[in-house]
Amino acid sequence: MTTLGTTEQQAVAEATGLTVAQVLAWDTATLTARAAAWTTQATKLLTFDDNQDRAVDAGRDFWTGTAAEAMRTKHDQIRTSARTFIAALQDGAAAAQSGASSLESAKSAVVNAVKTAEANGYEVADDGTVTISASTHQTLLSQLPDASSYSTAAGALQVDADASTVTVKQALTQAHSAAAAVDEAITTAFTNLPDASPIIATGAPQSINRDIWDTTSDEQGRAILARYLTGGGDWYINSDPKWSEYMMNNQLLRNQLEEPVTTAAAAAVQGYLQNGNASQAGTPQRLQMEIENGEQIIGYQYLHGTNDDVGGFTFVPNSTVRDRGDATYEVTMFNSYTWNDTIDANKQYESDQDKNRVAEAISLGQADPYDIHINWNANTTLIMDASGRVISQTGYPK
Repeated sequence: MTTLGTTEQQAVAEATGLTVAQVLAWDTATLTARAAAWTTQATKLLTFDDNQDRAVDAGRDFWTGTAAEAMRTKHDQIRTSARTFIAALQDGAAAAQSGASSLESAKSAVVNAVKTAEANGYEVADDGTVTISASTHQTLLSQLPDASSYSTAAGALQVDADASTVTVKQALTQAHSAAAAVDEAITTAFTNLPDASPIIATGAPQSINRDIWDTTSDEQGRAILARYLTGGGDWYINSDPKWSEYMMNNQLLRNQLEEPVTTAAAAAVQGYLQNGNASQAGTPQRLQMEIENGEQIIGYQYLHGTNDDVGGFTFVPNSTVRDRGDATYEVTMFNSYTWNDTIDANKQYESDQDKNRVAEAISLGQADPYDIHINWNANTTLIMDASGRVISQTGYPK
């Protein structure tokens, strides 16, 4: 039985992002603590930056010449990047502090709506739906003289229960909006960094740059670094469109995948010839892959090489084979790829150790290595003969 009108039903339908249990479990003190930590980090960096600037400026009295001016120019460039990072910490702290307040207010609204409903003899489901409790039904049955009276009373209570449903679910909707706003504000604070800085090493694009102050970056690199600095824990990225496109656009990786893909397609043709089944599930493969290396804040350079200890690179082929009737076969592949790696300091490079020490300092010890697993799916179609020779190919990784 329901008495909800169109407007109320729309409001109820919107409250699907969070459950009552999830909101009641919110611990907004963690946001307040994170805001305090980021404020402390920003203050320490700002003090350090000011001290270094005064020291560099004081040198003007006794150090002059080309080398001195080159050093001061480099210092100014580094300082610009440092100030950008300090601003990000300050913005993140403000977003976290404001977010803690808005989430606490949203949580209180849900708590009050649930308590009111329960005090009126109703039960509140995890999705916010309010119903007449079993004990209330028993009370009505024991106090009313006949079924007609019971039906009338229960109907009146159901109207009130439906109204309570709207109240609880509207509170959940507001909580969902508040959480989304907080997430967006904090994300914006730490992703609003420049795509590149003036401190860029010269040389060929594929050369390995070991200048730890090179802050050339892309979106994926900044995301990987931010998770490292904040101790975000292991990261599972499953069929995310942005990450899938990013990984598929890497030419070095595509080159390495051509041989496993064509070999799996040839195996699918052989399987079809042996058993006549059009659908051929290939054997999952575990490979080792390497792509660009370097010191920039670039996603490819952070990933660089898969880590066999956490899964390496996995390739799972699935194929459908069609006999074209001219001694050739069309193999349509629906393949799954997963890059498994660990984001940590590379002990092979002293520069990585230096950067790790800087990361520990600016994050007040929160910086922490983590495993990253990036999965994407892609299709490819090959025309092959019975021997496995590729006549044509379209799709990834070609």
